[in-house]
Order: sequence, then structure tokens, then C-alpha cells
Amino acid sequence: MTEAQNRPSGVLDRFRHWRRKRRIMAEFASLDAATRGEILHELNLDPGDFMRLADGAHDVSGLSEMLARLKLDEAALTKADPDLVGALKRNCAMCVDWRQCHHEIADGSAAYPAPHYCPNRDVLTDLAPKKD
Repeated sequence: MTEAQNRPSGVLDRFRHWRRKRRIMAEFASLDAATRGEILHELNLDPGDFMRLADGAHDVSGLSEMLARLKLDEAALTKADPDLVGALKRNCAMCVDWRQCHHEIADGSAAYPAPHYCPNRDVLTDLAPKKD
């Protein structure tokens, strides 16, 4: 195998991503309108939000790191309130500032309890241990 064949290809990765999104969207579109409506209602999404989630471009690891920074046990929180954690993850997945978030978490400059642009800021502020 040549070095060029061994190297990950950005174009190939983008194509795989596009193909995955198209499969998800085709499967969703094949459902009847009532079923699509039920799914969107259960997930508390509008069709635009669903499209962004189907895009799947953002990972939500920043949320786990933010919870750890706040000394919150993500597993215990998930067990106690799975809907809350699901909503936090959904907000995180749809955040347009995810690159900035990852950078600030990595270099330790992220504001406490959450950056001003974080869609989960209010909830994280409520969950954060209060500083004396």
C-alpha cells in the first residue's frame, strides 16, 4: 500500500458523512407524516433541528468535560434525569460554537460554569456547585 493510500482522505470522510446523512434523511422521509410528527414531538425537535442532528457533524464530548469540570457525575445525573441529560446533549450537538468550546475546554479558558455562548449555560449554572 502506498503512503497516499494509507493516509485518511478528507474527501472520502466527507463523502461517507454525506452518504450517512442521506440514509438517515431517506429513512425519515419514508415514514408517514404522523410517524415523523410523533418522532419529532418525542424528541422535542422541529424539522430543522432534526436536520442538524442528522448532520451529526458535532460531537458532544464537550458536555461531558463541562460536567466533569463542575464535579457533576454524568452517569448519576443521567440515571436521575435522563430527559435533562438528553436535552443537554441535543443542545450541545446543535451548538454552532462547538469548535470554540472544545478549544476553551482544552486550554482551560472556558468560563465557569459555562461560556456565555453555551446553549446549556442556564442549566449548567443551576447544576453547578455554588462558590462561597
